Amino acid sequence: MRQKPPVIQPAGNRMLRMAVIALLLVLGACSGLEPIQDLRILDQNPAAHLNPVDSGRPIMDAQSQLIESKAFQDRLFAPWHRQAPEYSKSFPEQKLLEFGRNPGYGENRRPHDAAWIRGITRNADMGTYPNACFPAITIRNTDIRALPTHKPHFTSFQSPGQGYPFDNLQESSMAVNTPVFVSHVSRDRAWVLAESHYCLGWIPAADIARTDEAFIQAWQCGSYICMVKDEAPICDESGTYHFKAPLGSIFPLIAKNDAGYRIRIAVPDENRRAVIKPAAVEASLACIQPLAMTTANVARVAMELSGEPYGWGGILMNRDCSAMIKDLFAPFGIWLPRNSSEQAEQGRFIDLRNLPDAEKKTRILTDGVPFATLLWFKGHIMLYIGGFRNEPLVFHNTWGVPTKGLFGKSDRAIIGCASVTTLAPGRERRDFDRKKGTLLQRVERMIFLDGMRP
Repeated sequence: MRQKPPVIQPAGNRMLRMAVIALLLVLGACSGLEPIQDLRILDQNPAAHLNPVDSGRPIMDAQSQLIESKAFQDRLFAPWHRQAPEYSKSFPEQKLLEFGRNPGYGENRRPHDAAWIRGITRNADMGTYPNACFPAITIRNTDIRALPTHKPHFTSFQSPGQGYPFDNLQESSMAVNTPVFVSHVSRDRAWVLAESHYCLGWIPAADIARTDEAFIQAWQCGSYICMVKDEAPICDESGTYHFKAPLGSIFPLIAKNDAGYRIRIAVPDENRRAVIKPAAVEASLACIQPLAMTTANVARVAMELSGEPYGWGGILMNRDCSAMIKDLFAPFGIWLPRNSSEQAEQGRFIDLRNLPDAEKKTRILTDGVPFATLLWFKGHIMLYIGGFRNEPLVFHNTWGVPTKGLFGKSDRAIIGCASVTTLAPGRERRDFDRKKGTLLQRVERMIFLDGMRP
């Protein structure tokens, strides 16, 4: 059989094919497909990085922990003991003005029209503020919104950090059975403006129940458990399921036994008044607050959060960087604010801004207390957990690593979960944005929480 002569492709076609392959390789790198080395080589269990010599040593003495825990409880219950709102109406009004000036985009990627914010403003009914003023408690895990709507507000879908999941109306999530002060109710009665121990925002009215003085006195019994497992199912003593309790949520303790804890939970009656039901919690799911603050215990709680999806503002009841740090320290009776910039103001700190990178790294490795020191720069906060091959390691919940895409466009290589990394995740990538710099280059402050040794 006669062979066909080889097809000789023109040089121009070969060059075009090579250019297409090169472009695809660039697009692959820019799309975040290239792996992040830290996630492959570092054990993602925070407890794996414990120093066994110090793991059982208290970071904070018992007396200091009791003082911190009492302060935590005072903050937790403060909303129930207000006669008037802590916030003026200028705070929620400012949100209405802010989003009125910048309507942004909705879930369909189309711009919100002017009628969108007009309708929300009318329903907020701020001219009658405060029209409520009563104590209540959340009866399910809920979202705290900047405006009384479930609909999202995105800044852009063209730039990283401005589209999904970065809904600008998502202030935070709130755990079930959290005390709140309701200052205001929307015109349609579907939303309440509520003040908790860490946040102000709009909550669906169906997610709260009113409390009275008898309920409050029974709830504030002086002894409490804190959940150390996430999304633990809670049933009352008849076996009826009520909700899942997130790690860091707190319930009054009735008694402790060999099986675990007998606790109080709050559920609504037919008039949406809060009533107490006894419930049982297995010993492995919770601790009596405060849990002894050792590196081993902090690492054990952190381990429960490892791999949890990133949740901007607590979206989908996931956590962002500051929410994770806040909940991580709740079992130890350490109260922390909700956002990272306020967390950076807690306790004593060392300013690292003007130090060269090498000196900054040395200072962190030398002075940082593993599992008890926070590292912060504007917009992000991390837990220092020790060193690995002379590199500081952190545990943090982060969206991703800044990269440069095609034609120099800013992009992200997605991490999207709570993870253990160095202070330079992604620096080995070809598309790493060196202008944005590593975490180490951006770190500004090392924070030692009150009562902890430097």
